Amino acid sequence: MPKILAITEAMHNNARSILTKAGEIQASHGEMTRIAGGMTPYFNGTLPELLTQRLLDMKKKHEALYEKIEQYSEKIDYAADNYDWSDKEIAGWAEQLSLGLGTLMGGVVGEGEALPIQPGAEIREGYQVPLDSAYYNNSFARGQCTWYAFGRSQELTGKSIQWNKSSGRDAKNWPTAATNLAQNDIPSTGNVIVYGANQGGAGSAGHVAVVEEVEPIYQDGKIVDYRVLLSDANWDDGKPDGTVRVDTLSKMKNNGITFWGIV
Repeated sequence: MPKILAITEAMHNNARSILTKAGEIQASHGEMTRIAGGMTPYFNGTLPELLTQRLLDMKKKHEALYEKIEQYSEKIDYAADNYDWSDKEIAGWAEQLSLGLGTLMGGVVGEGEALPIQPGAEIREGYQVPLDSAYYNNSFARGQCTWYAFGRSQELTGKSIQWNKSSGRDAKNWPTAATNLAQNDIPSTGNVIVYGANQGGAGSAGHVAVVEEVEPIYQDGKIVDYRVLLSDANWDDGKPDGTVRVDTLSKMKNNGITFWGIV
């Protein structure tokens, strides 16, 4: 009983923390909307497309936070009414919930820094990412994996990859061609996935994709692997650009595939 009460209290605290952050995001969204409204006359009555998209992104983030709060509240109530679980079951479930909270809040850092856009429930295998936003108007050739990964990573994180040269940016070269990518052992939403030459189904130029979501795989209450939902363009599977597919972290690492966060 004491262990369950301690865990449920911790979950209550986490929910309250998320609620506080959601309120901060809501306030930021309101402030940006006010500033944007004042800017409108200077743009002939039309807001810059990127700013408009950012406001929508913040609204989605805010809605996703509140959705998670409702889900966790239901789990807390259920836990309080089910005291016959073993300590092992409770510990495993609490770890999974904690990881979910971490994934949700991942990248929400200091004041003034960009807020990442976390995927909603619709991001599942076969989902097709819309490609009509300003993020996909970039210097890469449309339809190439580099074009998609550059735009989607910025769309999900609010951060843009910076380059130390304007040429030699084949997918396999991104870790050295970019100045603000840092390698991650366990990926998170918005990370760039880099396939080297002829690795994991890629061609001689390599391939890049983007992490949509990472889900732990449990066995006996312990994390044994991760399920990686990713999206890309120009992948040789006959599916439209931006289609979400699934792989496992262990398989990808065994194929020499690496993961890079924008810093």
